[in-house]
Amino acid sequence: GDKKGLKVDPSLFPQLEKDRREAEARASEKLEAARKEREMKRRIKDRMKAIDEDDSGSESDDEDKEMLLQPGKLKLRDGTNFSGQLLHGYPHGYGKCVHPDGGIYAGQFFKGARH
Repeated sequence: GDKKGLKVDPSLFPQLEKDRREAEARASEKLEAARKEREMKRRIKDRMKAIDEDDSGSESDDEDKEMLLQPGKLKLRDGTNFSGQLLHGYPHGYGKCVHPDGGIYAGQFFKGARH
């Protein structure tokens, strides 16, 4: 095909390249934040498993856990803010997460994970 009539302003290319790089950086940041959140959840799960393994197995364990629930706030490395009940420093019971992108989760947590 004949492309003689097609005129492209060469000054647009630097902006397009800058936009592409910025989009790639944002995507990379989101992937890294998701990786960090998965790692944090894994560590929380491992810690809560260790806590469960340390339990004596008595009938009063559930009551003991209820007594250990404390209100608190956490700020995660990815910028997520948590406020709610904590058990051994981990979300457990009712809580609210406000994510950096504006997303909100309010509800139950069990051993550090949404439930």
